[in-house]
Amino acid sequence: MDKKLSDLSEVVAGPVKDAKGRFVKGHSGNPGGASKEKVEIINLCKSMSEDVINVLYTITMDTNCHPTSRILAGNSILDRGFGKPLQRKEEKHDENYIPPQMIINMSHDDYQEYLKEQENAIQ
Repeated sequence: MDKKLSDLSEVVAGPVKDAKGRFVKGHSGNPGGASKEKVEIINLCKSMSEDVINVLYTITMDTNCHPTSRILAGNSILDRGFGKPLQRKEEKHDENYIPPQMIINMSHDDYQEYLKEQENAIQ
């Protein structure tokens, strides 16, 4: 795990240029949009990932570690393996908003009144 950014042996392919130094049609000077430095950091992180997973696993299984550390390490492993749980976004509604479940449970007369109110709000 004694790797440094400058020690990376992987070389990022450079842009494809013609004899005049112009980019060849169909090739971009920055194909992925990521800078060379960012690509190097990504490659460095990927090269260390197995070691990091082993450290996280060791912390997770070590009963001498603080429970919070064990939980965080375990969650990190699960998040990488299965993906983080989706976060539900809070929806913003106007003051007249009625959730669909409430509409489903309305009586026929209440629903008709609701529809009239919606029509009036549009006009």
